[in-house]
Amino acid sequence: MFQISEVLRKVPFFQTLGKDGIDFIVERLKFKPFEGNELICKAGDPGDKMYIIINGEVKVVVTSEDGDENLIAKLGTGDYFGEMALLTGEPRSASVITTEPSEMFILNQADFDVVIERFPSITLSMGKIMSQRLRDTLKKAAKKGPSNITTVKGSLSDKRLVDVLKFCDNNSLNGKVTVKS
Repeated sequence: MFQISEVLRKVPFFQTLGKDGIDFIVERLKFKPFEGNELICKAGDPGDKMYIIINGEVKVVVTSEDGDENLIAKLGTGDYFGEMALLTGEPRSASVITTEPSEMFILNQADFDVVIERFPSITLSMGKIMSQRLRDTLKKAAKKGPSNITTVKGSLSDKRLVDVLKFCDNNSLNGKVTVKS
Protein backbone atom coordinates (compact mmCIF):
# COMPACT_ATOMS: atom_id res chain seq x y z
CA MET A 1 0.00 0.00 0.00
CA PHE A 2 1.21 3.51 -0.72
CA GLN A 3 1.00 6.69 1.28
CA ILE A 4 -0.54 9.45 -0.87
CA SER A 5 1.55 12.19 0.72
CA GLU A 6 4.76 10.21 0.02
CA VAL A 7 3.85 9.96 -3.66
CA LEU A 8 3.18 13.72 -3.86
CA ARG A 9 6.47 14.55 -2.16
CA LYS A 10 8.27 12.87 -5.08
CA VAL A 11 6.81 15.46 -7.46
CA PRO A 12 9.47 18.21 -7.51
CA PHE A 13 7.12 21.21 -7.56
CA PHE A 14 5.18 19.89 -4.54
CA GLN A 15 8.33 19.27 -2.46
CA THR A 16 8.38 22.78 -0.99
CA LEU A 17 4.88 22.41 0.47
CA GLY A 18 4.33 21.56 4.10
CA LYS A 19 1.87 19.00 5.43
CA ASP A 20 -1.08 21.40 5.08
CA GLY A 21 -0.21 22.05 1.44
CA ILE A 22 0.11 18.35 0.64
CA ASP A 23 -3.18 17.63 2.43
CA PHE A 24 -4.84 20.42 0.42
CA ILE A 25 -3.76 18.73 -2.83
CA VAL A 26 -4.64 15.20 -1.64
CA GLU A 27 -8.24 16.32 -1.12
CA ARG A 28 -8.43 17.20 -4.83
CA LEU A 29 -6.86 14.09 -6.36
CA LYS A 30 -8.83 11.37 -8.13
CA PHE A 31 -7.52 7.79 -8.23
CA LYS A 32 -7.72 5.84 -11.48
CA PRO A 33 -6.39 2.43 -12.56
CA PHE A 34 -5.43 1.81 -16.21
CA GLU A 35 -5.00 -1.40 -18.20
CA GLY A 36 -1.79 -2.16 -20.08
CA ASN A 37 -1.54 -0.57 -23.54
CA GLU A 38 -4.31 1.92 -22.71
CA LEU A 39 -4.32 5.37 -24.32
CA ILE A 40 -4.46 7.91 -21.50
CA CYS A 41 -4.34 11.06 -23.58
CA LYS A 42 -3.76 11.87 -27.24
CA ALA A 43 -1.69 14.65 -28.81
CA GLY A 44 -3.98 17.53 -29.68
CA ASP A 45 -6.52 16.72 -26.95
CA PRO A 46 -7.38 19.45 -24.45
CA GLY A 47 -4.84 19.52 -21.63
CA ASP A 48 -7.28 19.49 -18.75
CA LYS A 49 -5.64 16.97 -16.39
CA MET A 50 -2.30 16.21 -14.79
CA TYR A 51 -1.35 12.61 -13.96
CA ILE A 52 0.93 11.30 -11.20
CA ILE A 53 2.01 7.67 -11.61
CA ILE A 54 1.54 5.67 -8.40
CA ASN A 55 2.77 2.46 -9.97
CA GLY A 56 3.22 1.18 -13.50
CA GLU A 57 4.79 2.66 -16.61
CA VAL A 58 3.77 4.81 -19.56
CA LYS A 59 5.39 5.81 -22.82
CA VAL A 60 5.18 9.35 -24.15
CA VAL A 61 5.05 9.38 -27.96
CA VAL A 62 4.56 11.72 -30.87
CA THR A 63 3.37 10.50 -34.24
CA SER A 64 5.18 11.68 -37.36
CA GLU A 65 3.41 12.78 -40.54
CA ASP A 66 4.16 9.29 -41.91
CA GLY A 67 2.30 7.70 -38.99
CA ASP A 68 5.45 6.46 -37.25
CA GLU A 69 5.39 6.51 -33.46
CA ASN A 70 8.43 8.27 -31.98
CA LEU A 71 9.22 7.55 -28.34
CA ILE A 72 9.91 10.72 -26.36
CA ALA A 73 10.16 9.21 -22.87
CA LYS A 74 9.20 6.36 -20.59
CA LEU A 75 7.84 7.34 -17.19
CA GLY A 76 7.31 5.20 -14.11
CA THR A 77 6.35 5.25 -10.46
CA GLY A 78 6.63 8.75 -8.98
CA ASP A 79 6.78 10.46 -12.38
CA TYR A 80 4.10 12.80 -13.67
CA PHE A 81 2.85 14.26 -16.95
CA GLY A 82 0.28 16.71 -18.24
CA GLU A 83 1.41 19.62 -16.09
CA MET A 84 2.59 21.65 -19.10
CA ALA A 85 -0.85 21.61 -20.72
CA LEU A 86 -2.48 22.63 -17.42
CA LEU A 87 -0.12 25.55 -17.02
CA THR A 88 -0.20 26.82 -20.61
CA GLY A 89 -3.77 25.97 -21.60
CA GLU A 90 -2.42 24.51 -24.85
CA PRO A 91 -3.53 21.15 -26.26
CA ARG A 92 -1.46 18.08 -25.40
CA SER A 93 1.84 17.96 -27.26
CA ALA A 94 2.19 14.17 -27.12
CA SER A 95 0.20 10.99 -26.59
CA VAL A 96 0.67 8.90 -23.45
CA ILE A 97 0.04 5.14 -23.41
CA THR A 98 0.45 2.66 -20.56
CA THR A 99 2.98 -0.11 -21.19
CA GLU A 100 1.61 -2.20 -18.31
CA PRO A 101 -1.28 -2.02 -15.84
CA SER A 102 -0.84 1.26 -13.96
CA GLU A 103 -2.43 3.33 -11.22
CA MET A 104 -2.47 7.11 -11.18
CA PHE A 105 -3.68 10.16 -9.35
CA ILE A 106 -5.36 12.76 -11.53
CA LEU A 107 -5.56 16.48 -10.82
CA ASN A 108 -8.04 18.27 -13.10
CA GLN A 109 -7.76 21.85 -14.38
CA ALA A 110 -10.25 23.39 -11.92
CA ASP A 111 -8.54 21.81 -8.91
CA PHE A 112 -5.10 22.67 -10.28
CA ASP A 113 -6.16 26.33 -10.57
CA VAL A 114 -7.30 26.30 -6.92
CA VAL A 115 -3.96 24.77 -5.85
CA ILE A 116 -1.98 27.39 -7.84
CA GLU A 117 -4.07 30.21 -6.39
CA ARG A 118 -3.38 28.98 -2.86
CA PHE A 119 0.31 28.10 -3.49
CA PRO A 120 1.62 30.37 -6.30
CA SER A 121 5.22 29.31 -5.64
CA ILE A 122 4.40 26.03 -7.40
CA THR A 123 4.34 27.85 -10.77
CA LEU A 124 7.92 29.04 -10.25
CA SER A 125 9.04 25.48 -9.50
CA MET A 126 7.16 24.21 -12.56
CA GLY A 127 8.79 26.86 -14.75
CA LYS A 128 12.25 25.79 -13.62
CA ILE A 129 11.47 22.14 -14.32
CA MET A 130 10.06 22.91 -17.77
CA SER A 131 13.14 25.01 -18.56
CA GLN A 132 15.39 22.10 -17.65
CA ARG A 133 13.32 19.71 -19.78
CA LEU A 134 13.57 22.10 -22.73
CA ARG A 135 17.35 22.36 -22.32
CA ASP A 136 17.65 18.57 -22.18
CA THR A 137 15.49 18.20 -25.30
CA LEU A 138 17.55 20.77 -27.20
CA LYS A 139 20.77 18.99 -26.23
CA LYS A 140 19.37 15.68 -27.51
CA ALA A 141 18.25 17.32 -30.75
CA ALA A 142 21.68 18.90 -31.24
CA LYS A 143 23.38 15.51 -30.83
CA LYS A 144 21.12 13.94 -33.46
CA GLY A 145 22.07 16.57 -36.04
CA PRO A 146 19.89 17.61 -38.95
CA SER A 147 16.73 15.55 -39.24
CA ASN A 148 16.25 16.01 -42.96
CA ILE A 149 19.07 15.66 -45.46
CA THR A 150 18.41 16.38 -49.11
CA THR A 151 20.94 15.26 -51.64
CA VAL A 152 21.17 16.84 -55.06
CA LYS A 153 23.29 14.56 -57.20
CA GLY A 154 25.13 15.55 -60.31
CA SER A 155 27.79 17.96 -61.31
CA LEU A 156 27.57 21.63 -60.47
CA SER A 157 28.60 22.24 -64.04
CA ASP A 158 25.23 20.70 -64.99
CA LYS A 159 23.35 22.99 -62.62
CA ARG A 160 23.87 26.61 -61.89
CA LEU A 161 24.50 27.28 -58.20
CA VAL A 162 21.70 29.81 -58.21
CA ASP A 163 19.28 27.05 -59.34
CA VAL A 164 20.40 24.81 -56.46
CA LEU A 165 19.85 27.66 -54.00
CA LYS A 166 16.41 28.39 -55.48
CA PHE A 167 15.53 24.70 -55.09
CA CYS A 168 16.51 24.86 -51.42
CA ASP A 169 14.53 28.05 -50.86
CA ASN A 170 11.42 26.81 -52.70
CA ASN A 171 11.42 23.61 -50.64
CA SER A 172 12.04 25.41 -47.32
CA LEU A 173 15.37 23.64 -46.93
CA ASN A 174 17.93 25.19 -44.64
CA GLY A 175 21.11 24.08 -43.01
CA LYS A 176 24.56 23.25 -44.29
CA VAL A 177 25.59 22.82 -47.93
CA THR A 178 28.42 20.41 -48.62
CA VAL A 179 30.06 20.38 -52.02
CA LYS A 180 32.00 17.22 -52.82
CA SER A 181 34.19 16.66 -55.81
